[in-house]
Amino acid sequence: MIIRVALGESAAGELIQRLLRQVDGDGISYDREEQQVCIDVRTNPDRTVVHVLNAVESWLAEAALPSTRIEIDDRSYLLTPPMPVRAQ
Repeated sequence: MIIRVALGESAAGELIQRLLRQVDGDGISYDREEQQVCIDVRTNPDRTVVHVLNAVESWLAEAALPSTRIEIDDRSYLLTPPMPVRAQ
C-alpha cells in the first residue's frame, strides 16, 4: 500500500519528522517533482494508516493549513485539520 500526501507550497520537513515518529522510516520518501510525501506501508496497514492520518491532521492544525489531498492506493481524499471541541 502506498500513501501519498500532497504538500503544495508547504515544507515537507515537519511532516516527515512527525511521520518518522509514527511509522517505519524506511518507507517514507519525498517526491520533489510531484511535491508529495510518499509512505510505502509494508506491515500493519490498518494501524499505519491511522498513524499517518493522525500525523497529517496534527501537522495541518499546527501549520494552520486548511486541507491537503491524500491518496491511499490510488483513492484520493481531502483531509482537513480536526475541529476544536466546544464545551457545552
